[in-house]
Amino acid sequence: MKRAKIYIAAAIFLLITVMKLLSPSLASGVRERLLPALQYSVDYREVMIELGRQLGDSDGIRQVFSWMGDTRETEPAEGAQPQRSSWETRYTPATIRQLYGTAGEGLSAVYGVAAEPAEGAQAQAEPIPEPQSEPEPVPTVVAAFLQQQAAFSDYAVPANVSYDMPQLPFSYTTPVTGMTSSGFGYRMHPLANEVKFHYGTDFAAYTGTQIHAFADGTVLACGESDSYGNYIMLDHGNGYQSLYGHCSEVWVSWGETVSCGQVIGAVGATGQVTGPHLHFELMHNDTYLNPEFYLEAA
Repeated sequence: MKRAKIYIAAAIFLLITVMKLLSPSLASGVRERLLPALQYSVDYREVMIELGRQLGDSDGIRQVFSWMGDTRETEPAEGAQPQRSSWETRYTPATIRQLYGTAGEGLSAVYGVAAEPAEGAQAQAEPIPEPQSEPEPVPTVVAAFLQQQAAFSDYAVPANVSYDMPQLPFSYTTPVTGMTSSGFGYRMHPLANEVKFHYGTDFAAYTGTQIHAFADGTVLACGESDSYGNYIMLDHGNGYQSLYGHCSEVWVSWGETVSCGQVIGAVGATGQVTGPHLHFELMHNDTYLNPEFYLEAA
């Protein structure tokens, strides 16, 4: 029986469409006579809805309901309340969902009807954004160093180097009284005449100027090398170490315990140098840190 009604409804729809193309006035008269009967017949109204569903997209659905007179009126005047169309009144979101299932979303898009959650379904609350923590400010001395190194942005930071400034877990002091002659980071090497990374800080000072232990520690090594000349290495615990190069004299021995500020040697010009100075390095777990970050604050 329902199949027969679908055929009848389809034939009526096709007939009115053809008549509308041939004679709009005649089609309008026929439509006005048939429409009341179809609208008040629940069976035929469901048939027309089914016909719209069979058309398969929102344009086909719009055509069926447009033919049945269920179109939205023109936009309301400014300040006036919008009028609900007859389609919105008779076919609520729940009815659309029951008749069309997921196709109800297409009808909602066509006619502006908001979808409603299925019965018993939990409404999804909008996620609450997690509070964003503000980044810690960059220390002035670090910002100045990064600005200076921007000239060497084409060079990658060595894997065993960190530009961070971790807080040292011990008291410390400046190892020598002197002027910084060559800083940590990329530079034009004074002997090789090419850009190379400088793993420490050079302090220009007169030969014989006293060298002080950066912090409490133990003498890890001392001796002589081709590049550093006479050198001293201290272990400060917690993975921290310091190195003092180009010394003219070394006044400590391996395994000796030293205290912060203790005199451990004297400035010289041994090894590969262009003049007397102290080459000072600071490391943490075999990663080189910039000593100037701490000497500026000392």
